[in-house]
Formats: sequence, C-alpha cells, structure tokens
Amino acid sequence: MNYLEFKRQLMVDPYSKDQDFLDAKGRDAEFAEAADEADAFEQSLQDALTVEVPPGLAEQIMLRTSIEEGLRDQPQVAQQKVVRPMWPQALAAGIFAAAVTAGVMSWQHATSAGGPGSMETFVVDHWQHHGDATLQQASTEFSSAQELRQVLASVGVEATEEFLRQIRYGANCPTPKGKGAHLVLNTEHGPITLFYAPKVESGTSRMSIDDVVAILVEMQSGSAALVGEEKDEDSMRKIGDMINENLRPMSTNT
Repeated sequence: MNYLEFKRQLMVDPYSKDQDFLDAKGRDAEFAEAADEADAFEQSLQDALTVEVPPGLAEQIMLRTSIEEGLRDQPQVAQQKVVRPMWPQALAAGIFAAAVTAGVMSWQHATSAGGPGSMETFVVDHWQHHGDATLQQASTEFSSAQELRQVLASVGVEATEEFLRQIRYGANCPTPKGKGAHLVLNTEHGPITLFYAPKVESGTSRMSIDDVVAILVEMQSGSAALVGEEKDEDSMRKIGDMINENLRPMSTNT
C-alpha cells in the first residue's frame, strides 16, 4: 500500500483492520504522522459530540412538569399563556446539533479544500513521491503518440494533435477518485509536469511545494495541476489558460 492509498483509507475508514493498512501504519514516520492526524481528527469529532447530562436534570424535569400540571388545574391561570424557558435538554440538543454541523463542515472542508482526498493533497503527495523521479525518467524515455493516447483515453480525455506533440512522457497514476494521468511537457524553458485527476475538485489556484510551484486548473470533469520552478510560472499559466481546449473529454462520435 503506497502513501496515497494509505491516506485514502484513512479518510474512508481510519479504523480498518485490513492487514496491509495496519502494516503501513508502522512503515515510517510519514505514515505514522498521517495516522496520528486522522486519529486526532476523529477524536475531536467524538469530543464535540459528547454532551454531559447536568446533575439532577431528571428531577428538574419532573418538578417542572408537576408545577405546570398544577397551574393548568387553576382556572385563573389556565387562560394565561405559559412561556417556557429553554430547558437544559433543549440547550443540550442545540449544542449537539451545532457540534454535528461543525463536524460535517470540517469534513467537507477537508475533502474539498486541502484535506485528505482533495486535489491539493494529491498534488503534494504525488509530487513529493514521484515528481523528481518521473522527470528523471522522462529525460531518457519518451512516450509514443499511441502510448500517450492510451494513457489519456484511460482517464476519459483526448489531446489536440498540437498539444500531444508537446507531451514528452505520460503514464497513469492513482488519484483520490481512481485513475489519473502524470504527464511531462516540453516547453521552451524546460520540462513541466502535468497531473490530471478526473472527478477531483480543487479549492485553490496556486500553491507552493518545497522548491516548486503548482498551478491548479478546474477542468470540465476534474482538475489539472501544472508543476514547475517558479521561474516557469508564466509558461505554466499560459498552458493552464488553454488546458481545457487542449485536453478535452473524449468525443462520443464513432
């Protein structure tokens, strides 16, 4: 189980008993740190949902009920509107609802704006584990046009002929939502990495990863990220501006 698969499992079921998952927890410091962060998040949700019952709550409810029943038996009071203050259990219910809402919002934020399962996390993880190695591989290996078309077709997109000629190397890679594409592009300033992740949304447009910069672009069905040195940012932005035209969903025409 690689690091990205491990983080996906943490998001789906952090208490999984799968042996590969359990073995990965103790693989190295990076895996252990991710597991600790997931445990801390789960514990924070549990703490938020734990509402202690105030001492004597049952007795207070019984006393108030008996008082109101007595008041209703008195004609001069029966016609008056009884205004009930917020009872402790109503307040507790409000706190519980707020805690649940906060937990759901935190989970949504984690999955859509930089947390586990987001495009941002995928880009950071995949670049740190495979970015430099793939660039080195691309310096000596070239993908044929046919190989590139197969890689792109497997993730549901096709490239224009002009853009296809710009791709030096391509391979499939795992993403938070399944299979993606890891491409290396030729530019006048040097190679630039392109990640494409179908069905994965991004919440930011620019981010820094160690000594490189990533430009994230929303696609028609997913997201793309261009990664390169800061000096190449203008080139990456130009490619990003045209990426939806150059990398399109596959035609349904036969």
